[in-house]
Formats: sequence, structure tokens, C-alpha cells
Amino acid sequence: MSMSCDFSLLRQYALLVFIIFAAEIVLGILVAIYKDDLKGDLVSMMRRQVLFEYNTTASIANRTNRITTTWNNMQMKLECCGTLGPPNYRYSTWYNHTPGNSGIWVPMSCCVLKNSDPDDPQPLNFEQCQVDAFQYKHAVESQFLHTRGCYWQLLWLAETNKWIFIGVIIGCAAVQIVVFQLIAFVFSCCMMSCLRKKQTEYPWYDEEEDE
Repeated sequence: MSMSCDFSLLRQYALLVFIIFAAEIVLGILVAIYKDDLKGDLVSMMRRQVLFEYNTTASIANRTNRITTTWNNMQMKLECCGTLGPPNYRYSTWYNHTPGNSGIWVPMSCCVLKNSDPDDPQPLNFEQCQVDAFQYKHAVESQFLHTRGCYWQLLWLAETNKWIFIGVIIGCAAVQIVVFQLIAFVFSCCMMSCLRKKQTEYPWYDEEEDE
């Protein structure tokens, strides 16, 4: 391979590293600009999952459903229920599969529990939990039912820990960009400078390699 070819490849490599670096900066700016749109997409996704994909009941043998297990875990750990609150389940596939007149208004994981098994939640007081869900009013507290929606709990979690998230993101970006990409970019520029210098000092080198 000739020296001019090596120079061309290094130049392409340096350009590629620079494009990746610029793309990451643009991505960060776009996330900051469109964060409200991202929130709307999150609400839509969560609503869709509650309405159509959460479907574990005592009468449905689907306790390994990934969406169901994820929601059970989230509702248990964040102490929340539904996307925006307990009423979100009333028009869901899950609710339509519950036995008629069963008095079940929300999944067991929406209740205050006495265990921590997402596949088999055990309410502290099942009857009162369901009564509170049926009589639910916005912002009313309950000793046996999680009354806040999981979307609001996720926003609260993100706001509470935003500086930790920002620190982690900046740290990861620093490792990836500063330590690797910028060093690689500088190294490739140095190599191109070195090759250009050699081409100037030994213009006959490429001709001999081509022969």
C-alpha cells in the first residue's frame, strides 16, 4: 500500500471521528429541545401498555408476560398505579378479563403489599384496596392503595435524581469522547502530518512502491 493511500485512509478516519463527535453534541441538543415531546411519547407508550398489554389476572395463565412483570415491579417499587392513576385500568384488556362483579378494579401490584413478588403480589388488605380504587379521587391518600400514577412517579424520580443522571451522562460522554475520540482524532492528525512530511522529504518513495 502506498504512502498516499495511508494518508487518505487516515484522513477518512479523522473525518469519521469528527462526524461522530459532532453527532453526539447535536443529539444532546435535540434531547434538550424536544424533552416535552419525549414526555408525551412516554405517556402514550405507558397508556398503550396498560390498556392493551397488561393482562395478568387470576383467570389468565400469563404470569410470565414481560410487560406485566415490568409493570408489577414498577408499581411495587415506585408505589404507583397505572399511567396517571388507578382509573387507567378500567378500560383495559386486563379489566375486561376479570370475572364479572368480582370487585377487582386494579391489579394486586397497585395495592400496598405484604410481599415483594411481582408474579404473585399479596395485598395487605385486598378488599379495602379495591374499595379505595373504586372510590378513587385525584390526590386522595390511601393506606392500602397506591394512588399516584407511575408517570408522575417516574418524573419525580428523574427530577429528584437529575444531577446524578447528568453526572453519569457527562462522565460517560467524557470517557467516550475525550479519552477515546479526541485522542484518536489528534493521533490521526499527527500521523497525517508525519506522512505529509515524509512525502515532502522522500517524494520518490511512492513511485518505488507503485513499481
